[in-house]
Amino acid sequence: MSNTLVPTPEEAVAAKRYMVMNLVRLCAIVAVGLGIAIAREVIALPYAWGVALAVAGLVAFFFLPVMLAKRWKAGDRGEQ
Repeated sequence: MSNTLVPTPEEAVAAKRYMVMNLVRLCAIVAVGLGIAIAREVIALPYAWGVALAVAGLVAFFFLPVMLAKRWKAGDRGEQ
């Protein structure tokens, strides 16, 4: 006898959204790391690119998951 539970459609959607939010955060952390490496001249690219990439990564890490969640909640309620 198997005790595996089949997720409901709502749980499946929630799991996918959770994975997307964590993937966004992971990509943002990678962007910050690359930006710091560029700014410290570990990677040979202009300093300004490194700073811009690091700042964009920080903004994405803190604000993009929140924006995604708000958009998904609005879509669930049928709003635009």
